[in-house]
Amino acid sequence: MQDLCRFLVSAGVEISGVGTTTLKVKGKKVLLSQAAHQIIPDDLEASAFAVLAAATKSQITLSPVELEYLDSVLLQLDKMRVNFRAEGGALTILPPVSAYKSFRIQSGLYPKLICDHLPPFAVLATQAEGASLVHEWLYEARQNYIRELVKMGANAVVMDPHRALIIGPTPLYGQEVESYDIRSGMTMVIAALVAKGQTIISDIEHIDRGYEKLEERLKAIGADIRREA
Repeated sequence: MQDLCRFLVSAGVEISGVGTTTLKVKGKKVLLSQAAHQIIPDDLEASAFAVLAAATKSQITLSPVELEYLDSVLLQLDKMRVNFRAEGGALTILPPVSAYKSFRIQSGLYPKLICDHLPPFAVLATQAEGASLVHEWLYEARQNYIRELVKMGANAVVMDPHRALIIGPTPLYGQEVESYDIRSGMTMVIAALVAKGQTIISDIEHIDRGYEKLEERLKAIGADIRREA
């Protein structure tokens, strides 16, 4: 919303209160075609790739990222003992220096983790020591991806429509799994990269909606992944 406001301001729209809970917009005719604006990086994509790097114990640098919008993600990574460096508009996930630690993964209102951040972190929880509670307090029955992780060997149980318990660390193994929506689809990709053996993910049109040319980017950093017609 803030970025949209910045774009509109650059196009000549008068807006005050950007970054607060109240916006005041003064209506007027503007020529949007004369405005130039660069969209900020997607924080959900940055979060997913950060978890992907951590779960596979890889060193990956994400750039550019807007670190000011990733506070809750960085805090969650730190609580789970992920080794990372965040500076200069870049986030580098480093190989772990100690075992990952289980921790409560709970959604909330911004600037807390939002619900779409949670599914990839569930994969990281399978590789962390101890019991992690995944608590999606806002929406009900969005945890089908947990059942797909169980197929792959995760020690996890859906406790109720809002909560799931994951106990780790456990190895994951390749299976045929389903992508139920954008974020669970990316979660299955991360799990597949962690797992031993071949994983086949169906309904990947959901993934395409949220992650452009995903397999090409993953191949570029060494993933063995391909799209089947």
